[in-house]
Amino acid sequence: MSSANADPHDTFRTLLIKRQEEAQRELDTLTRFGRAIHNPHDTTQLYRQLYDEASNLMTVDAGFIAMLLPDRMHLQSYLSVDKGIDYGLDAPWSFHPDGPVAAVVHQGQSVIMADLDAELTQRFPAVAPAGEPFGDDAETSHSWMMVPILRNNAVIGVVNVQSYQIGVYGPREERLLSTLASMLAIGLAQADLVQRLQKVRDALSVPLIPMSEQHLLLPLVGLLDEERLSLVQQQLLHTIQGSRYRFIIVSLAAVQEMRTTGLQGLRRLIQAISLLGARCILSGISQELSLMLADTGIDFRQIEITANLPQALARTGLLQ
Repeated sequence: MSSANADPHDTFRTLLIKRQEEAQRELDTLTRFGRAIHNPHDTTQLYRQLYDEASNLMTVDAGFIAMLLPDRMHLQSYLSVDKGIDYGLDAPWSFHPDGPVAAVVHQGQSVIMADLDAELTQRFPAVAPAGEPFGDDAETSHSWMMVPILRNNAVIGVVNVQSYQIGVYGPREERLLSTLASMLAIGLAQADLVQRLQKVRDALSVPLIPMSEQHLLLPLVGLLDEERLSLVQQQLLHTIQGSRYRFIIVSLAAVQEMRTTGLQGLRRLIQAISLLGARCILSGISQELSLMLADTGIDFRQIEITANLPQALARTGLLQ
């Protein structure tokens, strides 16, 4: 049956099914990326996933994601892709003050060009014809779209997609890419928060308290496992190396639980303190913990053990 004789109801149903499938694909894409931004262990993966998700929703042959540096005159690309090749982290680069990138950065609005070669110098006459296209000599980009990454209404970066075809980006593509960019901003904020909380956790995990020029107190609290004691050892040894500390008092009075891996970590910590020429004094060991320590093979003849902190301070001559 010719198109002239096609049933309009069939045409409508076909169009409706196509729209429904398109809407479902968009919803699935945003749902996947929504899960990713709320658990951002690696921001590099977020950049790559955004690019991949955008490629699922529109024609993308090349593009990049870059964050604005504090001087607001340079961008740092964290993702740069062309023909499926990921070029990874690039060096910071400057953008033309009157070019399309500057328009996005300074105005906080998207820029779309249906044909980069035809529109670039017309819309941005200060930019040379080959000033900002992306691609190689054999296959250059024509369609070009860039949206801002906004945090608190301020531009912090840009997302760019390009196609070797002409006129593939419009309002739908701009809406979708802007949504992904907004979600990326949330993910980056989440990552910053996680890093700050981790720093606070690390600081609280290793509360080194100087008691004098030669005495350093390390009160351990809560659960001790291999990961925690590895952090303790790293920060403690960094502190005492080259210092005048000669007595390291490790208080275990507030330790609520110590796993088997933590016992081995404590053993390594004691040995490392000894190798740096300091004396390790354990204080506040509970009856349960003493039984666990006895099974580790630690030579307690080389370690001073006291019932509590005052006894430890008295043993080292700090408290008379």
